[in-house]
Amino acid sequence: MENVVNAVQDTAESKFADIFGAVEVTANGNHVVVFLTSLSPVAEAQLSSLGRLGTVSFAQTGHTEAQLLAVHGEVTKDASTLAGRGVDIVSWFPSIPSVGRGRRRNRRQQA
Repeated sequence: MENVVNAVQDTAESKFADIFGAVEVTANGNHVVVFLTSLSPVAEAQLSSLGRLGTVSFAQTGHTEAQLLAVHGEVTKDASTLAGRGVDIVSWFPSIPSVGRGRRRNRRQQA
């Protein structure tokens, strides 16, 4: 399943960066949820074809990976300034799944 996760991540980042949010591995490593800012039949068909039938599903999210990484970069850049103002940042990194899930769809449901 690791190969499927890597293939989905790489393909989503390279071909669908404008809507790609993240991947999350669920079901004890047997299922991949792909977070997209808008559910796209083209992206879903291509990404789900990288795994066995029913092992890749899709959910909507509010932000792309690129957007969240940009915010992460700004926080990282400003961490020392923020610390000087009394803001103690212990850890920060964007996590799409923790932001909340929207509509979820499994490719098998569309057949």
